[in-house]
Amino acid sequence: MKDERALKVFVVVLKKAAAGVLPWQPSKFENIFEFKMPSGFLVRAYPYTSLDDDGDRIGAASLTLYDAAEELIFDITSDIDGVTVEGLEIIYREARRVALQVDAKLDAIARDLEELK
Repeated sequence: MKDERALKVFVVVLKKAAAGVLPWQPSKFENIFEFKMPSGFLVRAYPYTSLDDDGDRIGAASLTLYDAAEELIFDITSDIDGVTVEGLEIIYREARRVALQVDAKLDAIARDLEELK
């Protein structure tokens, strides 16, 4: 599916996620991370594309865009021309890393390991 606007959002989020400048936070949902833009829009990074009738995860990572009232605006998935599974996985991985403060925790673990005798 061709969608230049959605592709543009994907490219910008990918670039900024890779640079570590997006303020990702844990969401109220397990393993889903989000950030709110100054305009009130919300971006969520999911480790899957959708859920089946049994609640099992289907597909690769995805981005979902919401308005200020958290009403769904649009899903960005690899079905959109130019949006790659690899790029979505990078966004999700970086969102998780920032939201869970993984770098600080890895630094603390490394310090603890260096102090072991």
